[in-house]
Amino acid sequence: MINNLYVCGKLNLVKSIMKQIIYKSLRALLFIFVSISFFGTTCRDKDCHDMVKIVNNSGKQIYYYRSSRFPDTNLYSNPSSDPTTFKVNANSYKMDHYYGCVEGTLTTYIYFIFDAQTLETTPWDSIVKHYQILKRYDLSLGNLQSTNFTITYP
Repeated sequence: MINNLYVCGKLNLVKSIMKQIIYKSLRALLFIFVSISFFGTTCRDKDCHDMVKIVNNSGKQIYYYRSSRFPDTNLYSNPSSDPTTFKVNANSYKMDHYYGCVEGTLTTYIYFIFDAQTLETTPWDSIVKHYQILKRYDLSLGNLQSTNFTITYP
């Protein structure tokens, strides 16, 4: 009987300790989650923009592609490989998201605009060879600021 009480007492002690550990762990996780949420949604500096709006005012679908290799204007990456990100429907717009501020270290931002049908039906090496773009924008930070970080095609 005494052994039974001793074992039950130990079990209750272990249960109590486990509850405390779980409670403290949940509190810590909640604190981490709230902290991340808070810091992730705080207002950014007004001089920090993390998006450029690509507006397609044409009657055709387009793709855009951003390059940071100015003055190199070669085409390196086929945007049709990710239509969810780079394809802009006719008379619509898409937000080009940056990791960090657009106002980074670049002096010139290059945006290429492609006809969607051409990009989807022509081999990429042919597009590169014949430089089959609709338009190329070479923009300074001042250009982007003056258009409220919006690129409008055409």
